[in-house]
Amino acid sequence: MSTSVTLNGTSYTIPALADASWGTNVANYLIAISTAVLQKSGGTFTLTAEIDFGATYGLKAAYLKSKTANIAAAGAVRLAKTDTVRFRNNANGADLALGIDGTDRLTFNSVVLATAGVASIVNADISASAAIAYSKLALTGAILNADVSASAAIAYSKLALTGSIVNADVSASAAIAYSKLALTGAILNADLAGSIAYSKLSLSGSIATADLAAAMLVPITKGGTGETTANAALNALLPSQASASGKVLSSDGTTTSWASALTSTLTSTNIFVGNVSNVATSVAMTGDVTISNAGVTAIASGVIVNADVSASAAIVSTKLDLDPTNMSNAAATTLGRKQYLWDVAYNGSITPSLSGTNFTATRGVFIPYKMQDGTWHLRANIKGSLSAAATSSSVALNGVVFKNASRQAILAYSQTGGAGKAMTTAYAIPNDNNMYWASGANMDDPIYSFDVELESKPTWAY
Repeated sequence: MSTSVTLNGTSYTIPALADASWGTNVANYLIAISTAVLQKSGGTFTLTAEIDFGATYGLKAAYLKSKTANIAAAGAVRLAKTDTVRFRNNANGADLALGIDGTDRLTFNSVVLATAGVASIVNADISASAAIAYSKLALTGAILNADVSASAAIAYSKLALTGSIVNADVSASAAIAYSKLALTGAILNADLAGSIAYSKLSLSGSIATADLAAAMLVPITKGGTGETTANAALNALLPSQASASGKVLSSDGTTTSWASALTSTLTSTNIFVGNVSNVATSVAMTGDVTISNAGVTAIASGVIVNADVSASAAIVSTKLDLDPTNMSNAAATTLGRKQYLWDVAYNGSITPSLSGTNFTATRGVFIPYKMQDGTWHLRANIKGSLSAAATSSSVALNGVVFKNASRQAILAYSQTGGAGKAMTTAYAIPNDNNMYWASGANMDDPIYSFDVELESKPTWAY
């Protein structure tokens, strides 16, 4: 049986032993081999795709040449001047090329690489902020006077001037410190000019009365006032009186200053308050308290809020306005001061409606309220009628879920003469809004009254 083989993308049929008519197929295959395989004599061998030699072996050759014109004349890898060897960067975002620039300097990623032993670094290569260490510069005996800036301010310790400075070198304005001059016993009276400071004279016990001028003024620093009249002497000792008219002298225990005098004039109902400068200043009383010009204080109207009242204030109810018409619907509901009538729409247009088995409602009033432990309760009075044959009944109240913690009791009594009794078998089921009870005797027109705990606030309540 013949075998089909592929050479450079073309399929050929190779005959098996005893096949017939195979000459053409074999001839075509042999001709294709002569033109499609690599030959030892070399020559052009154009690939139509990359060759993958696998992960185990590679190629061994004397050299590799670039297809670019004017490649290197020797070497294992022979490249032209524009060819590069490229690496992928670590971020896998770009290639990093190794090549040469227009002046045959080796570059990596367009940066010139310094070559040891080759004077390839020029002045332009050095950054203005390079801060090259002095130890890396060969400057011994190379610095000239012209190299030193006029403002160099070279430290004296770095100059060899011992015994070299002459009088001409000292500036007329040098102001050399006395301690640097050897003048002991050398200053004469003729050397002294002008008024020499007293502190520089050794006059202790030497001044006589005749030395004092008739109008001599003793300054404050010497225990005097520097003045010749009492008023001027006083002004010299006191703080400046500029802009101090009407002010009084004040002391903080260390220094004195002028302070505003407390006046007897004060705007009606104003009070004196110390300002940031610790000066009593007339201000109007504001905030939660008012004051009359008779000195009577009062709490301003409408300023007390809930946060102002202590949790332990224990304010008696007679001092509270519990009229529900003066409260919000939500506040009145929480305090049990808001009535909700059967079949009337309230919060969110929801109605506290009643529906029952063997029971028809004719009226109902409901008063929800919140206990101090956060639980909601409901007081209610419901009137209705039972069907004649009913021996038991149930009523569902819209918008509530009764809590069945302890089989809460419902009181029922008849309008037509039956005695009211507590329905001990009545109970409310958790997550349910039904009330169940036995009707009993004489319960044809019952009224039901109860005060029970709820799972949550009624949906129709504000």
